[in-house]
Amino acid sequence: MGRAAGKKEKEAGQMYNPQLETFLRVADAGSFNKAAEESFITPTAVIKQINLLENSLDVKLFERTHRGLVLTKAGKSLYQDTKYIIQYCRDSVTRAKNAMQILANLGKILMRREWSHYIHHIRLRQ
Repeated sequence: MGRAAGKKEKEAGQMYNPQLETFLRVADAGSFNKAAEESFITPTAVIKQINLLENSLDVKLFERTHRGLVLTKAGKSLYQDTKYIIQYCRDSVTRAKNAMQILANLGKILMRREWSHYIHHIRLRQ
């Protein structure tokens, strides 16, 4: 993950529980260790985040097998919803920033018009 992607995740991640991002990584990787590597944190930290998430939701999200991790039925459901929620949050941040930029550009245009109007009046007086 590049810095720009990491920044976007951080900005959107403040709108939802960041454990959801870890949940997606674990589900995609099928392993706590691989998810930890991708997240640049320890496997113990990943396991703690998933345990906290499961406990707070009172839902078992993964079956731990000798071959790795497999999503439970509840985990599969949460996975789809989480992908949607995170993308929606990212899009929401983008829309908000675009709206802010549009207002800033509009302000610049209005300022230019005011200055040109002001300069026009000064020229008329000369």
